[in-house]
Amino acid sequence: VPGAAVAVAAAELAPAPFGVASARLLPMSPTAISPSARAALWRGLAITVVVALVYFVSAHLGTFWTTAGRDASPIFPGTGAALAALLLFGRQYWPAVLVGRLLAFALAASPRNVWLLVGVAAANALAAWVGAFLLERFTPFDRRLTRLSDVLWLALAGGVMGAAVGAT
Repeated sequence: VPGAAVAVAAAELAPAPFGVASARLLPMSPTAISPSARAALWRGLAITVVVALVYFVSAHLGTFWTTAGRDASPIFPGTGAALAALLLFGRQYWPAVLVGRLLAFALAASPRNVWLLVGVAAANALAAWVGAFLLERFTPFDRRLTRLSDVLWLALAGGVMGAAVGAT
């Protein structure tokens, strides 16, 4: 039947759902990733691990200045380390801040509820992300800190506004 042949051909040419070129999914071999993509993947993974470790160490150092109840610290170097990491490497590394904070909580053997600790870790990551976002999008901030205005923008947008978000 001539109409059936056209219908079959049209079905073969119809796009697959979600923009996939073919309805068949072929297994991907490890060599299918280009060397430059593989290098970028390893670089991103290395940056993630370094950011998480730096935040972990700085958050753990912050526990030495905690108050008697071990709930708050007037000096917390983890905030500055997280903001610096997100400004240097990009805001996409916020999960490393989250993981670093959770590792610091694990090392401290906090007796708090796990969901509370995850919430605090998420608030720390969000505060750093918002501070970096505000500095990059809405201010004439230069990461080299060569002008007094750069330092003031860092303190105001990165420090005060990011901390306000993290505290809520």
